[in-house]
Amino acid sequence: MAESDILRPSAIGNIGPYLAILGSVSFSILWPLAALVAGDWVLGRDTLSELGGKDNAAAPIFSAGCALAGACLFAFALYLRSEVRAARRSAPVLCFAAIGLAMVGV
Repeated sequence: MAESDILRPSAIGNIGPYLAILGSVSFSILWPLAALVAGDWVLGRDTLSELGGKDNAAAPIFSAGCALAGACLFAFALYLRSEVRAARRSAPVLCFAAIGLAMVGV
């Protein structure tokens, strides 16, 4: 398989991979922050959905992390669909998963 079969010229730009990293890093920061703000949430005992479902200051933080990560991963999936030929079949699945993650935060 030649390199031209894997990569096509960039139409969107190379921001897609950076958005994927931004989404992952933002969720990795906002999730523990929400757990610290909640105070009573314990890893292994409580589920992640309890952070966003409770009426406390942690819910908006956790929800923002999910929504931001979902939006960034959706943009990355669109990048994959248009830029990386080898990922054309998997990009729609990632789009669906990213929408689901973003909807957790809504």
